[in-house]
Amino acid sequence: MSTKEEVQSASGGAVLVDSSADDGVTTGGPSPEEMMEKIEPELTASDEKVIPKIQSAKDATILIIEDDKFLRDLTAHKLEKEGYAVIIAPDGEEAIKIMETTIPQLILLDIVLPGIDGFEVLRQIKVVNSLKNVPVILLTNLGQQEDVERGKSLGAKDFLIKAHVTLDEIVDKIKEIL
Repeated sequence: MSTKEEVQSASGGAVLVDSSADDGVTTGGPSPEEMMEKIEPELTASDEKVIPKIQSAKDATILIIEDDKFLRDLTAHKLEKEGYAVIIAPDGEEAIKIMETTIPQLILLDIVLPGIDGFEVLRQIKVVNSLKNVPVILLTNLGQQEDVERGKSLGAKDFLIKAHVTLDEIVDKIKEIL
Protein backbone atom coordinates (compact mmCIF):
# COMPACT_ATOMS: atom_id res chain seq x y z
CA MET A 1 0.00 0.00 0.00
CA SER A 2 1.41 3.43 -0.91
CA THR A 3 1.81 6.25 1.62
CA LYS A 4 -1.19 7.92 0.00
CA GLU A 5 -3.28 4.76 0.41
CA GLU A 6 -2.09 4.33 4.03
CA VAL A 7 -3.13 7.91 4.82
CA GLN A 8 -6.51 7.48 3.12
CA SER A 9 -7.14 4.17 4.89
CA ALA A 10 -6.11 5.41 8.33
CA SER A 11 -8.13 8.59 8.01
CA GLY A 12 -11.23 6.81 6.77
CA GLY A 13 -10.69 8.60 3.46
CA ALA A 14 -11.13 12.02 5.06
CA VAL A 15 -8.02 13.91 4.07
CA LEU A 16 -8.38 17.57 3.18
CA VAL A 17 -5.92 19.14 0.75
CA ASP A 18 -5.50 22.86 0.06
CA SER A 19 -2.96 24.44 -2.24
CA SER A 20 -2.05 28.04 -2.94
CA ALA A 21 0.90 29.75 -4.58
CA ASP A 22 1.74 31.70 -1.42
CA ASP A 23 1.34 28.97 1.19
CA GLY A 24 2.20 25.77 -0.69
CA VAL A 25 0.19 22.62 -0.04
CA THR A 26 -1.54 21.97 3.25
CA THR A 27 -3.48 18.93 4.30
CA GLY A 28 -5.86 18.20 7.11
CA GLY A 29 -7.58 15.35 8.80
CA PRO A 30 -6.68 13.29 11.84
CA SER A 31 -3.44 14.15 13.66
CA PRO A 32 -0.26 12.27 12.72
CA GLU A 33 -0.45 10.43 16.05
CA GLU A 34 -4.01 9.27 15.32
CA MET A 35 -2.94 8.22 11.83
CA MET A 36 0.05 6.24 13.10
CA GLU A 37 -2.13 4.39 15.59
CA LYS A 38 -4.29 3.21 12.71
CA ILE A 39 -1.39 2.48 10.37
CA GLU A 40 0.89 0.90 12.98
CA PRO A 41 -0.70 -0.19 16.27
CA GLU A 42 1.42 0.07 19.43
CA LEU A 43 3.39 -3.05 20.34
CA THR A 44 2.46 -4.78 23.54
CA ALA A 45 5.13 -5.83 26.04
CA SER A 46 4.95 -9.41 24.76
CA ASP A 47 5.36 -8.24 21.14
CA GLU A 48 8.54 -6.35 22.06
CA LYS A 49 10.11 -9.59 23.28
CA VAL A 50 9.45 -11.17 19.89
CA ILE A 51 10.42 -8.17 17.76
CA PRO A 52 13.75 -6.70 18.90
CA LYS A 53 14.23 -2.94 18.69
CA ILE A 54 16.85 -1.69 16.24
CA GLN A 55 19.65 -0.21 18.30
CA SER A 56 21.56 1.63 15.57
CA ALA A 57 18.89 4.30 15.12
CA LYS A 58 19.35 5.92 18.52
CA ASP A 59 22.34 8.02 17.48
CA ALA A 60 21.10 9.02 14.02
CA THR A 61 19.54 12.41 13.33
CA ILE A 62 17.38 12.80 10.24
CA LEU A 63 16.48 16.16 8.73
CA ILE A 64 13.09 16.17 6.99
CA ILE A 65 12.67 19.01 4.50
CA GLU A 66 9.00 18.97 3.50
CA ASP A 67 6.55 21.84 3.03
CA ASP A 68 3.40 19.76 3.60
CA LYS A 69 2.92 19.92 7.38
CA PHE A 70 0.76 16.82 7.53
CA LEU A 71 3.23 14.62 5.62
CA ARG A 72 6.17 16.16 7.46
CA ASP A 73 4.61 15.44 10.86
CA LEU A 74 3.47 11.94 9.86
CA THR A 75 6.96 11.03 8.61
CA ALA A 76 8.63 12.60 11.66
CA HIS A 77 6.34 10.67 14.03
CA LYS A 78 7.11 7.37 12.26
CA LEU A 79 10.87 7.99 12.38
CA GLU A 80 10.77 9.02 16.04
CA LYS A 81 8.91 5.77 16.84
CA GLU A 82 11.76 3.94 15.09
CA GLY A 83 14.24 5.63 17.43
CA TYR A 84 15.62 8.37 15.20
CA ALA A 85 16.11 11.96 16.30
CA VAL A 86 14.23 14.15 13.84
CA ILE A 87 14.66 17.78 12.82
CA ILE A 88 12.09 19.32 10.51
CA ALA A 89 12.26 22.20 8.06
CA PRO A 90 9.25 23.47 6.10
CA ASP A 91 11.33 24.94 3.28
CA GLY A 92 14.81 25.10 1.78
CA GLU A 93 15.82 28.34 3.47
CA GLU A 94 15.03 26.99 6.95
CA ALA A 95 16.86 23.75 6.14
CA ILE A 96 20.00 25.63 5.13
CA LYS A 97 19.87 27.64 8.37
CA ILE A 98 19.52 24.43 10.39
CA MET A 99 22.48 22.83 8.61
CA GLU A 100 24.70 25.78 9.48
CA THR A 101 24.70 24.51 13.10
CA THR A 102 23.58 20.87 12.85
CA ILE A 103 24.87 18.08 10.64
CA PRO A 104 22.26 15.33 10.26
CA GLN A 105 23.21 11.74 9.44
CA LEU A 106 20.60 11.63 6.65
CA ILE A 107 18.31 14.09 4.87
CA LEU A 108 14.83 13.40 3.44
CA LEU A 109 14.30 16.16 0.88
CA ASP A 110 11.19 17.13 -1.06
CA ILE A 111 11.87 18.78 -4.41
CA VAL A 112 8.85 21.05 -4.78
CA LEU A 113 9.33 23.59 -1.98
CA PRO A 114 8.43 27.25 -1.59
CA GLY A 115 11.42 29.53 -2.24
CA ILE A 116 14.54 27.47 -2.86
CA ASP A 117 13.56 24.17 -4.47
CA GLY A 118 14.94 20.81 -3.41
CA PHE A 119 17.36 20.57 -6.31
CA GLU A 120 19.01 23.84 -5.24
CA VAL A 121 19.08 22.72 -1.59
CA LEU A 122 20.77 19.49 -2.70
CA ARG A 123 23.30 21.41 -4.81
CA GLN A 124 24.15 23.63 -1.83
CA ILE A 125 24.49 20.62 0.50
CA LYS A 126 26.95 18.90 -1.80
CA VAL A 127 29.35 21.88 -2.00
CA VAL A 128 29.70 22.29 1.79
CA ASN A 129 32.58 20.14 3.11
CA SER A 130 30.82 19.24 6.36
CA LEU A 131 27.63 18.19 4.52
CA LYS A 132 28.76 16.77 1.20
CA ASN A 133 28.92 13.18 2.49
CA VAL A 134 25.52 13.27 4.21
CA PRO A 135 23.21 10.92 2.29
CA VAL A 136 20.15 12.62 0.80
CA ILE A 137 17.00 10.76 -0.17
CA LEU A 138 14.74 12.75 -2.46
CA LEU A 139 11.16 12.05 -1.36
CA THR A 140 8.85 13.72 -3.83
CA ASN A 141 5.89 13.38 -6.15
CA LEU A 142 8.03 14.28 -9.16
CA GLY A 143 8.78 11.07 -10.99
CA GLN A 144 9.87 11.97 -14.50
CA GLN A 145 13.10 10.30 -15.60
CA GLU A 146 14.80 13.69 -16.03
CA ASP A 147 13.96 14.57 -12.39
CA VAL A 148 15.44 11.28 -11.17
CA GLU A 149 18.57 11.77 -13.29
CA ARG A 150 18.98 15.38 -12.16
CA GLY A 151 18.64 14.40 -8.49
CA LYS A 152 21.16 11.59 -8.81
CA SER A 153 23.59 13.79 -10.77
CA LEU A 154 23.41 16.38 -7.97
CA GLY A 155 24.37 13.70 -5.46
CA ALA A 156 21.12 12.21 -4.12
CA LYS A 157 21.63 8.72 -2.70
CA ASP A 158 18.13 7.65 -3.72
CA PHE A 159 14.90 8.97 -5.23
CA LEU A 160 11.55 7.86 -3.79
CA ILE A 161 8.15 8.83 -5.17
CA LYS A 162 5.69 9.59 -2.34
CA ALA A 163 2.69 8.04 -4.08
CA HIS A 164 4.55 4.74 -4.61
CA VAL A 165 6.25 4.23 -1.25
CA THR A 166 5.01 3.38 2.26
CA LEU A 167 6.31 4.78 5.52
CA ASP A 168 7.78 1.35 6.30
CA GLU A 169 9.62 1.36 2.96
CA ILE A 170 11.03 4.80 3.76
CA VAL A 171 12.29 3.47 7.11
CA ASP A 172 13.77 0.40 5.39
CA LYS A 173 15.59 2.63 2.90
CA ILE A 174 16.98 4.76 5.73
CA LYS A 175 18.20 1.63 7.57
CA GLU A 176 19.79 0.36 4.36
CA ILE A 177 21.67 3.64 3.84
CA LEU A 178 22.72 4.22 7.44
